[in-house]
Order: sequence, then structure tokens, then C-alpha cells
Amino acid sequence: CLYIKALAIAGSVFKDPSLIQDAIEIYKFLNSNLFTNEKRLLRRFRDGDKKVPGFLQDYAEFGLASLYLYRVTYDISYLKNADFIAKEIIRLFRGENGEFYSNGSDSEKLIRRSIEGYDGVEPSANSSTAEFLLRLSEFGIENSDLKVFAGKIFLYFSDELKKTPIAFSAMLNAFFRLTHPDFEIAVVSESEKKASDILEYLKSNHSDSTIVFCEKSKLEEYSEWIGLLKMREMKEDPAIFV
Repeated sequence: CLYIKALAIAGSVFKDPSLIQDAIEIYKFLNSNLFTNEKRLLRRFRDGDKKVPGFLQDYAEFGLASLYLYRVTYDISYLKNADFIAKEIIRLFRGENGEFYSNGSDSEKLIRRSIEGYDGVEPSANSSTAEFLLRLSEFGIENSDLKVFAGKIFLYFSDELKKTPIAFSAMLNAFFRLTHPDFEIAVVSESEKKASDILEYLKSNHSDSTIVFCEKSKLEEYSEWIGLLKMREMKEDPAIFV
């Protein structure tokens, strides 16, 4: 999933559709082969055999990959997947004190469930989770307290963040996003083609902003669960709301 994110970013920055298409194909493979019929994410797939329940890191990075692909395609299915993944993270991994456990509540029973916060070569599970929940919350997704859950992660690790901040670089990056939010932008148009110029401009000039696009015909439906689309009345086409 880190590779999917890298491909999506590189494809957008270098305006190379082939990189974005590679990211889409990898995502399709994972989405088709690493979920059970009950929609439980797994870790392993080989020769048609899939097993091992996914950890928190797997869920958080798959959720982030969904958001990054939404950003470069504006395909609402990625945002819906991200919403589902967030609900599953909260259901399977949330602890009582703001922390998120590495293994799910439905996994093998252990003497002690681990809690990862230290950022090494890759972001820790709780760091990726905090970033994912924050980024998704910026869309104004309904029926959830995503920003609250992310904030509780920072509170849980607050002593460590103060004592050894260098060991929590990814988590501090997520915390910076909480304290210094970027623009939240909604674009509504009759068609994506009609809004293509402004969408490309936003991709290039607001690379870390939260951007949602919606065709006018879908506005009423999507505004029911995406807060950024609520009460958006089109007076021009495309209409841009910041």
C-alpha cells in the first residue's frame, strides 16, 4: 500500500497516467484477493490461497491508499472503501484509552495485545491510523468521530512524543496536520470533463489539501454522508467551495 501511495503521488506530480494506472491495478488486485466474503482484510495471498487476519497497519495503509487514489481519480468508490476501512479499524482495533492495538479483537487470543507507536523505516500502525482518520475526517464523513479518535492517539502517546519526538516522526507529521489543517475544497459540476481544468490546477497547486469532486446529479445523494458537499448551491459551473 505504501507503493500504491508512492505511485499515485508520482503520477500526479509528473503527470504520468501510467503510474496512476499501475497504482489502480495493484489496488484492484488487493481489493479482489485480500478480503474474505465477510470483508475481513487478510495479509497473505498466494496461488489462490489467502489467510492470516490483517493487522492495524494493513488496514490503515489500505485506507490511506484509498484516499490517495481518490485524490488522483475522483472515483467515489475509493472514498467509500476508506469509510468502510475506518469503521472496521474502530470496531476491530480500538482500545479503551485512545490507543489502537496491532491485532484485531477477532484474531488469535494473546497474553498481551501489542500497541505500536515508534516510527522506524515505515510509519507505525498508530501513526498511520492517526493520519488516515484525520484525512478522512476532513471530508466531513458522517456518523463518526474520526478526528476525536485520532486526537486520542496523540494523547495516549503524548509522554513519548515529548520525551523522544525524533522516534515519532510520522506521528508528529499527523499531529501537525491536526493543528495546521490545509484547505478543504469542494468542486461541483455537471461533469468531471467540464471541471477538468480546475481539478488539475488543484492537484498541482494544493497537493495536500482535501479536495472532493461531485457531479451535480449525485450531489443530493453524496451530501448525505460527505459533509464537504452539504448545502452547496451551484451558481456557476464548475462551482468551487473553499
